[in-house]
Amino acid sequence: MMKLELVCEGQTCTEIDREELAHRFSGAIRRFRDRVTWARVKLVDVRDETGAWAKRCVVQMRLRHRPQVVFAVTERVAQLAVERAVKRVQRVLERRFARPQVLPQPA
Repeated sequence: MMKLELVCEGQTCTEIDREELAHRFSGAIRRFRDRVTWARVKLVDVRDETGAWAKRCVVQMRLRHRPQVVFAVTERVAQLAVERAVKRVQRVLERRFARPQVLPQPA
């Protein structure tokens, strides 16, 4: 059973529904839930390179028999940061657990 931990800091907490957030990330991980032992999604307010306030979605996952995954997505709007992070979770898990391609042996 995979544990999903949600952490929210700053004003981002008022902009996003925690149940919706849990549903989106659980859905992204569902196909690989027996291979993901633990996941944390952290939403925080940060300043971007221009000094303006932005939202950062940090994802950390522990995988069975694979290195852990950690990445961050920063956008001006929390919903966009979450959307991009969910898509990236799906891509990362598909790549990490893709079946190894069997290359033809030279004759």
